Amino acid sequence: TYFDFVDGGFGRGQKFPPHTTLLYLLYLLCVEKNKNIWKMCSITLDAMRLRGLNDHLQGGIFRYCVDSKWTIPHFEKMLYDQVMALWCYALAYRVMDKKAYKAMAENILRCLEECFKDNGLYISAYDADTEHIEGATYIWKYYELKEFLSAEEFHRLSESYFIFPEGNFSV
Repeated sequence: TYFDFVDGGFGRGQKFPPHTTLLYLLYLLCVEKNKNIWKMCSITLDAMRLRGLNDHLQGGIFRYCVDSKWTIPHFEKMLYDQVMALWCYALAYRVMDKKAYKAMAENILRCLEECFKDNGLYISAYDADTEHIEGATYIWKYYELKEFLSAEEFHRLSESYFIFPEGNFSV
């Protein structure tokens, strides 16, 4: 598989978070500062935290994105993905000293505490389906957002997340 220097990650299809590869590359950076390895880590970690893989509201990451640009997530959350992503972002913060990676690690920790912790234990996963509809918990219609948010909040959300009346993707 090849590295995607535009969108990060590896391959041309669906994008899964490449946890073990990122860890390997980050540990290499501990030994030798290599600009190509730095770039691969940076592009991938930034795409994962800024685009659809990251749950921007609840924290944590989704299992994978169904497209090569990390835009449309498969709305499932796995405990092992949270832990591996936490490890990646914590190490990336230590090695690359980028505060955004520390913030991402903290968001994942918050998600683990608020969403995965149950009676002192951790649940293993959140299913993608709600009421037999994939992503129903996470998908909002344009008019619903306009009704729920103030005009200023809706404007900021639309600008930040490129929300369009016709929708961002079809389910």
